[in-house]
Amino acid sequence: MKSKQIFFFAELADVEIIFKNDIESVANICYYLIGLFNQPSTLHFNSIHEIKNLGTVNNGDWNHIDDYLVMPKTIKANVRIVPQKDGNTKYAFDQMINMKSVALKFGGIYKDGILVAGRVGTISTDSTSIDLYKLISSKIKKNFHKVGDFYVSKEAMGKLESGWRLVTNVNSPQEYDFKKQ
Repeated sequence: MKSKQIFFFAELADVEIIFKNDIESVANICYYLIGLFNQPSTLHFNSIHEIKNLGTVNNGDWNHIDDYLVMPKTIKANVRIVPQKDGNTKYAFDQMINMKSVALKFGGIYKDGILVAGRVGTISTDSTSIDLYKLISSKIKKNFHKVGDFYVSKEAMGKLESGWRLVTNVNSPQEYDFKKQ
């Protein structure tokens, strides 16, 4: 499957405005934490306002921050059983078994002076997934400025101009940080 995705830098206020005013108001969606868990359930949120610590991340590497399945509230998230080598079982919530969804990583402030990128994408060709992806990505594209491979909110650009690092991985050399072109 060919994936569709866009990358962005934004602060919490930028994301809240887009989701509250432009996305949650027109799409009846919810959010499920993506991951591999010990039980067949995951955190579920009816609005981004319910997600604790949204706008901050606990890791400076975007590969290790929370991802969410965004999907219609009318569809229950499916769980994938993942047998482990030790004989135990884990339970995966991901897009592989939830094709009527998109994957969303909000990004956020890692610590003062460092903003980690976000991402929205889909591996699915399901029309529900494509429509959700188009809705979310179009609102990001409309409200943020494209710079290179990233869409950057006004607030994030202000942080960059005041000396903040905009990164996908804080441990990468600073020459790989996002730069205004």
